[in-house]
Amino acid sequence: MKRGLLVIAMLFLVPCVGFAQDWWEDDFEDYPPITLELNAWVSEIEGIMQWGSASAPGSEIDLREGAMLDTQAVTPYIRLNIGMSDHWDVRLSFWHTRHNGSTSLAETESFGGVSFPAGVETETELTVDSYSVLLGYKFIDGEQLDFTALFGGGVYRVTMEMSNAQDALAEQNTLIPTPLAGIEMTVELADTLALRAQVVGMALNVNDASGQAVDAEAALTWTFYEGLYITGGYKLFRADVEFENNMNEIQERADFEIKGPFFGLGLIF
Repeated sequence: MKRGLLVIAMLFLVPCVGFAQDWWEDDFEDYPPITLELNAWVSEIEGIMQWGSASAPGSEIDLREGAMLDTQAVTPYIRLNIGMSDHWDVRLSFWHTRHNGSTSLAETESFGGVSFPAGVETETELTVDSYSVLLGYKFIDGEQLDFTALFGGGVYRVTMEMSNAQDALAEQNTLIPTPLAGIEMTVELADTLALRAQVVGMALNVNDASGQAVDAEAALTWTFYEGLYITGGYKLFRADVEFENNMNEIQERADFEIKGPFFGLGLIF
């Protein structure tokens, strides 16, 4: 009896397995791909940062000339695109930058409620992390030219630290969530060569905060093997944000840009 039931079950499962295999092969081949891109971003930073405390306003610190932050840093930039249909996809990205500098300050600076005197060797570190999730809709799907509308949200984490040999130390950090919107253009230059240009941004004006940020890039991709491509391009992130205190005075301000070339490897699943 048990053997008979086993035979019946096997006869029933064989066509089911064959059907599942045909469904997987047919649908998976037609399904939009998943693309993972791993890049190294060779970035530099310039601009100003003003970061005070409740007891003392911050000085306007020039990141390049005043704090002498290093001109270049090699940091990660990761993109993950998940195709949902012929027109829709989900895009996740992460990038990180860390810039350090050490100099004898030309004048006394106030940062995070701590005074850093002129003429004393002072070390500065600025870190920016970006996380974003975007939904893409391809509203123009041409043979060689595509346009995709992007909308979603992002989180930016900015951390700055200053210290010197006289045991003066101050660290400030902030986490800024924000909606994002933008557009991407893709041009197929050849069977294995494509140009990608993308820009997303936000404008903020709530309570005591106002400003805007733009994250833009352009890149070439060359598919040298099935499922593998090399990418290289240029990326720019610019932010101009102000935070006011209860007296409507600017307590914190960031007006800076991070820019530079990036290159990496892409995997298509």
